Amino acid sequence: MEHYANGTHVWPVAMGIDMGDLSDGLHPNDYGYSMMAQSWYYAIRQVNSFGWIIPPVAGTATPVLCDHNITWISQGQSTDGAGLGTNGDETECQN
Repeated sequence: MEHYANGTHVWPVAMGIDMGDLSDGLHPNDYGYSMMAQSWYYAIRQVNSFGWIIPPVAGTATPVLCDHNITWISQGQSTDGAGLGTNGDETECQN
């Protein structure tokens, strides 16, 4: 709540689920997802009533196009990560 007290637009959202709303002890089941969605819905309505949600500003930026092929890079036994490109560069494409 320190950020909120300093005027930063931060609003905590309690998900409103418990262990019985989890399908495997970690991930929500359908009811758990429904409860989370309801929590987000009410929180978004609340911060909108504060005037925190405003229409987006039209941008003038030119899109950046990558000139390399995206590939998968192995991240070990538990997962495969999204590719960083054939050059292995972790930075965004620069034109």
